[in-house]
Amino acid sequence: MLPGLGVTLAAFLGYGAAKRASKAPEKFGTGHLEGIAATEAANSAVVGSNLIPTIALGIPGNIVAALLIEAFMIHGVTPGPMMMQSHGDLIYAIFASMLMANVAHLFVGRIGIRIWGQVTRIPSAIILPMVLPLCVVGVYIPNSSFFCTKHSTKGKNRRPIHHSPERVICPVGI
Repeated sequence: MLPGLGVTLAAFLGYGAAKRASKAPEKFGTGHLEGIAATEAANSAVVGSNLIPTIALGIPGNIVAALLIEAFMIHGVTPGPMMMQSHGDLIYAIFASMLMANVAHLFVGRIGIRIWGQVTRIPSAIILPMVLPLCVVGVYIPNSSFFCTKHSTKGKNRRPIHHSPERVICPVGI
């Protein structure tokens, strides 16, 4: 996939390519495993392809790659054509950590699929009372207030905006 276009476009392109190449394209759109696998494979392929222009040219392929470039620059590493020569150990460490993360993801996924499959069978009357306090805490923690959020305007000016209770409750999902 092309870097910079995002995972959504990659998923659609992967799905379309799998549907065109399939012997049974009429099954697509009904939860056919081939379409799901193609979409997820294309989605996962974007991560690696975004690192290619990031490391080789210093051009971010997506917003996460731009943050990675910033993190490199904070630590005195300049992404670009000379990065492999000047910081090869860092690049290989990144590759090794990605490989280990994929292996860990495989094990956690294989073990967790049974657990999360069981969680989907729990009635929403039990799940919602547990999720609602987490949502409320998530609204409260950033500013220690339910009614005041920071809003950035042009420049460095930041001013508090006081919301009505209805506007605060809406994101909580009530």
